[in-house]
Amino acid sequence: MFLAVAILLYLHGLDSRVIIVNPDQITSMYSKKGPNKQVTEKTECVINLTDGKFVSVLETCEEVNKQLKGDRR
Repeated sequence: MFLAVAILLYLHGLDSRVIIVNPDQITSMYSKKGPNKQVTEKTECVINLTDGKFVSVLETCEEVNKQLKGDRR
């Protein structure tokens, strides 16, 4: 028997809602540094996805990387 397990990231959008992201869909991430007209002040990390869209989250990119590596503390 084959059991497939999907590992998903549970992050928080700017309105504190949970956003579920498939790690296989992440192409890149960057931290907001300094003023940036493309994202709000609350944004800590911007995650670019394979479909060309992006997700702004409250978690830092370091926190997202920890989740990607399996450290979900």
